[in-house]
Amino acid sequence: MPVVTIPESSKILAYIRHGEAELNLTYLYDDNPESPHHLTELGKEQAERAGVQLRILMERSGLDSPASFQTSGYYRSDETAVIIARHVGGQLSVSELLRERGLGKLNGKTFHEVSRRWKEEAKKYGAEEFEELKGRAHRFADGLPQGFNIAVTHKDVIVAAMADILGRRDELQFFRENPIPNCSITLIDYTKSELLLTAVEFVEAQPAGAGAQAT
Repeated sequence: MPVVTIPESSKILAYIRHGEAELNLTYLYDDNPESPHHLTELGKEQAERAGVQLRILMERSGLDSPASFQTSGYYRSDETAVIIARHVGGQLSVSELLRERGLGKLNGKTFHEVSRRWKEEAKKYGAEEFEELKGRAHRFADGLPQGFNIAVTHKDVIVAAMADILGRRDELQFFRENPIPNCSITLIDYTKSELLLTAVEFVEAQPAGAGAQAT
């Protein structure tokens, strides 16, 4: 992991995208938290690796447990959080502000179908707009305690949080720039309103001395 430490008297949030889930293999969008899309075996391994890296970060910073540890309440994010919690401790809780982006009538469509309609017709289909999603991420951050916080959530929420901090409004370009792999770690310092670490993914079987794969 890149050398990052958590400063004292700061409010830091580690955003974690859930591990690979069955849903990711079908290329379908599903914003229903009751849909039982579980982690794949790879997704479980990704969560283990993320947990190890978060433990290293916390030990480097002299932290015993996170100030808060929240998840979106979806099967895929909750399963990821439970695995990570084995490494970092903390009491898990659910925040609706971390839920998947609402897709309206586009829910259940394929990635191709959603992408084709998104730019011109997202609002028409009742999907949650980017500025709304950014506002939700902002409200979540406002409610965090001081210290090191962890949130397991979904790609669009993480991208929106990053865009909110950076003042970006160009949604499609910003999504292209920030793919957010499964179980990547994105650190935001809300004390200084800046990104500390952007979507770092930890992969298995790296050569000796190799660093994390950043995307």
